[in-house]
Parts: sequence; structure tokens; C-alpha cells
Amino acid sequence: MMLSQSNLQLLQEVPIFREIEQHKFLSQIAANLEEVEFAAGHTIFKQGEPGSLLYIVVSGTIQVHIGGLQLAKLGPGDYFGEMSLFDSEPHSASVTTLEVSKCLVLTQQLIYQAIESSPEMGLNIIRLLCQRGTQTQLAC
Repeated sequence: MMLSQSNLQLLQEVPIFREIEQHKFLSQIAANLEEVEFAAGHTIFKQGEPGSLLYIVVSGTIQVHIGGLQLAKLGPGDYFGEMSLFDSEPHSASVTTLEVSKCLVLTQQLIYQAIESSPEMGLNIIRLLCQRGTQTQLAC
């Protein structure tokens, strides 16, 4: 239960979930998260691979990159993998840990249930995907 409580606190800080008022629903999501630890230098996924998971960084530093071009450096509270959840396309970039890192992992099914249950979350995701798309274009 302690892990679920800390997961809930982290979820409430993640922009996708920030405006969701249904505390009970967020508690259900938090209880179903899987925590995964990655070694330093581990490639979580490569550009071109299919994806169906959303990752939320709990600790560590993670790099989003295309080849040698760094698109973003992520830390606790940041998230990645969301684009491939919705466009059914392979990952548009690779993601590699820069140090030992822990992430919470949400499945596509959990995200879809969240959107059905909370239209506010769907709007947050659309807004954030648009921002990410713009940032990626500017970086390239």
C-alpha cells in the first residue's frame, strides 16, 4: 500500500493526470502501476520499435534521442512513450538511461480506461502531444 500511495502522489504531479479530480480513479491507476529499474546506459526502447507503454520517471536521468541528437533529458515526474500509445506508429525516437533509473509503467489499456473515465485527461493528453510534436520539430 505504501508504494501505491507514493505512486498516487507522483501521478498527481504528472501533467497528463494533473487536472483529474477523481481521486478514487487515480488511486486505482496507482495501484496497477509496475515499477521497473533500468541500469545506467540501458536503452529502454529504440526508434522504430512498436510501443504500447507509458513510462513515468521516478528517479534517475533519461535521454530521448534520434541517433546522436538529444531531443530531451528527462528526470523525476517526466514521462515518455505516450506518442506510440495513440498513433499506432513505431517509436519516433530512442530512449536511453544516463544513470540508474526507476520508472512507473502504465499499459495502453490503463490509459484508455483513464481517458474513458476522465475526458479532462483526454484533453490534457491532446494538448501535451501537440506540445511534444512542436518541440520535436524544433529540435530537428
